[in-house]
Amino acid sequence: MSRLGRHAAVLAAFYRKSSETTCCNDDESSADTFPRAFCRKDDTPALHEPPSILASSSVRSAEPIEDVVCDYAVIGSGKSGSSAVETIRSLEPKARIVVVDPLVTGASMNRGVRHLATRATSIDHSNRTVHTDSTRAHSTRIRYRKSALIATGSRPAPPPESCIRPDSWSRILELTSTAVPSDLTDNAGPNKPMKPILDPASVRAMAVLAASQGAKVAIMGSGSEALEVAATCALNAEASSSIREEDSKVALVFGNAGLLSNRLPRYLSSAVTKRLRRSGIEVHDRSMTRYISMDRSASLMPGRDPARLELYTVKSHDHLDSQRISADLLVYAPCMDTSLNGTAVIPSGRSDPLNPSLDIYLPWSNLVTPPLVTCYLDDGRIATNAEFNAASSIYAAGSVAKFPCSQTGKVEIAGGRHISAEESGRIAALNMIKTNYKSHSHHEDMQSESISSHMPVWRTDRVSYMTNGEKRSEALYGMGIHALSVGRCDSDECATHGFWWTNTKDQRSNGIVDSPNLLMKRATKRLTRRARRQSGTLPAYGSGVIYYLNRTGNITGIMLWGLPFSSDASDISSSINEELVDRMRTIIRSDGAIAIEEHSTKIASENEALNIDLSLLSYLHLAEESKHLASIALSGSNRMDKKSTGAHIVGRRPLHRYSPAKLTQFMSLGKLFRSGDVFYPVETVHDSCSRCREESRPPSLKRIYPMSSGSEDEEFEREMEMRQLQLDRSRPSKEDQLWLRQGDENRYVSAQDSKTNAFIKNMVLGRFADGSDAVSSAPTPEIYIGAMDKISEVNSTLRHMIGIETDECNIDEDGSEET
Repeated sequence: MSRLGRHAAVLAAFYRKSSETTCCNDDESSADTFPRAFCRKDDTPALHEPPSILASSSVRSAEPIEDVVCDYAVIGSGKSGSSAVETIRSLEPKARIVVVDPLVTGASMNRGVRHLATRATSIDHSNRTVHTDSTRAHSTRIRYRKSALIATGSRPAPPPESCIRPDSWSRILELTSTAVPSDLTDNAGPNKPMKPILDPASVRAMAVLAASQGAKVAIMGSGSEALEVAATCALNAEASSSIREEDSKVALVFGNAGLLSNRLPRYLSSAVTKRLRRSGIEVHDRSMTRYISMDRSASLMPGRDPARLELYTVKSHDHLDSQRISADLLVYAPCMDTSLNGTAVIPSGRSDPLNPSLDIYLPWSNLVTPPLVTCYLDDGRIATNAEFNAASSIYAAGSVAKFPCSQTGKVEIAGGRHISAEESGRIAALNMIKTNYKSHSHHEDMQSESISSHMPVWRTDRVSYMTNGEKRSEALYGMGIHALSVGRCDSDECATHGFWWTNTKDQRSNGIVDSPNLLMKRATKRLTRRARRQSGTLPAYGSGVIYYLNRTGNITGIMLWGLPFSSDASDISSSINEELVDRMRTIIRSDGAIAIEEHSTKIASENEALNIDLSLLSYLHLAEESKHLASIALSGSNRMDKKSTGAHIVGRRPLHRYSPAKLTQFMSLGKLFRSGDVFYPVETVHDSCSRCREESRPPSLKRIYPMSSGSEDEEFEREMEMRQLQLDRSRPSKEDQLWLRQGDENRYVSAQDSKTNAFIKNMVLGRFADGSDAVSSAPTPEIYIGAMDKISEVNSTLRHMIGIETDECNIDEDGSEET
């Protein structure tokens, strides 16, 4: 069975199981093909309404606990977890490793590694034991002899149930799951709708398969993952003779001003949006989803299309400007780039017994006994040291951890701006085996050097969640979106200096037949030779180099746009150009000093009339360095004569475009203000409900008034407090603008405006002890005393200065004024 067939069989099994109980479908779904629920009656490809999936499968009786003994236990099989496993296997081949992940796709990563498709519920540090979910038929208890690694990653805010109609959940797929698979939950019942939960690779494959068979796919998100899924679906969509032939097959919905707006400058983000629209993708920018429902009216009429999802959106700048978007399938893929890092709390798979619709989210500080692990309160991430050690024999790597960064003097997210998730997993694995693998004593120096000098690398052609053999994607490359960034590239906090080659006709007229744009066009022509479009695609906006400078003027990151970064410039499938990446890292580490040293002489000879200090970094140095980077990129690392070839290709000085950093009041998308604590309380609590319920409620401003029916109101207040606690835990402090929840109107207001509004409200509603009004009793500020007299005096002085006297104005009998 093919890979797509296996993905289709997953959803087909869900739909068959639910159809046996709901009797909604009469036809059997084939496991080897696309599910029957996604096809029309006449077998033409389109999405049909699948039956609602039950909240959980029947819980089977628990069997005796199975003890698994290993050397290392790795919780999570993402980027950091996979990197840690590969490092351990390369340095300690005989070690026994157990990987725990409920969404694992393969039986084993390599030899000596055992995968358990279950969920880790707690860690017993004293006995070195990892407890897994006890509701499964084969309950497993993992006993590790050496160390355990927590690499569960981070996740975005879950889709709000209040904004989604229950019968619409079966058409919504989360690229990064925010819940626990159905067979791992113990909260089955009609109060909770079933959410299809698949691994990211399966979600991407199902979306591509649906688009290729004529269904319309909507993607919510503005990050790189949402952009890649949309481009892949658009390139695989086939022209079919359906009723909705004039509609686009792919739609992007997000609330930001543009795609990749946290990483790209504003003008480049707008160019990407225009390129996607030219490629047939509907781009709904500044659109926040208010409600999702299922349009059943059309499916009830004979000969009409089946039911479709209806997305009701409003503009982020005008909530009265609404729109309705129809789709057959929705992929929920919030942005997780740069400053939008999600939250690291764990969905426990349980709900409150008194409120079954309320999911419980717990940080790892509540799951480790005795309480040795500390988590941050705002995002639930684990506090580690520079070696990613959270406690003795317990390590944390990837976006689930925060470590002290020597470059910034602050705590940073492992797998964020300053270190990649793969590198953090590698360093954590080195420290895990350091004390047990004596022959590799030099690893201590290696990890300390890596954590201080490593810089993350981001590529548009790399899909991180795909399997090892399918990590590359050429969909964005075929649309002219091709970028490589090294270091911290954040357009919100950094100013950008872009140097571009965009005037292709002028370069051709001057004899430069191998300009960057033309070279990329020929490369995309070879790539899309078998596609419908036979001509190549020019890079969006052009080819260039972008430098990111922080508010103090230091270079924090460099991005190459529209330039090849492979070892062979004519073959994008070749390995990455290591010489190019090393040069970019050297520029960032030296803060441009190497550009000053190598290019100052040439700048002085070509610009003798300029009176500037060439010992300081200027845009002239960055322009020459851009030409040097472009020559390395276009020549590749496999050619001998790089300098002469690159100089001929690049030609004249590129165009310079500067974009300042955003003001601080416009940088934040809104934050959840929690309590003043920094860390979660280090206490052993297995259920957050027991922490929320209080036998006696302390006095507060909410309860100073008398209560007539105290028990019911008190229970309602407790329920609201518990709901707010879980909402704060499940939602990150800073997230992508996708939903318009109830009460979110004030979520994206700046802190200064919030304080001003609160002060005015308190002043208007406030009263003194004697009952007098605070505003009317307040003293008049000195600046307003005699203000009218001062204004009249100034006006009189101005009239004398311009030669206009009051008595020069004569009024006629009819009331007209004559000067």
